[in-house]
Amino acid sequence: MSLRPRDRAADHDQPPFVIVSDLHVDAVGAGTLEEAFHGRLGEVDGWPGFLDLEVWRDER
Repeated sequence: MSLRPRDRAADHDQPPFVIVSDLHVDAVGAGTLEEAFHGRLGEVDGWPGFLDLEVWRDER
């Protein structure tokens, strides 16, 4: 899943950074966690510099 607000990269002078959270969830709960991120409030989307939120699922 990728939520893409308009690209605000040009709106700020700071160098970009990435935050990664590595969550280990049972296969049973993975869908629930993914739905929670998809249904999030989006409060951070309007913050200066925010570009994207991605949720990745390791299917190995």
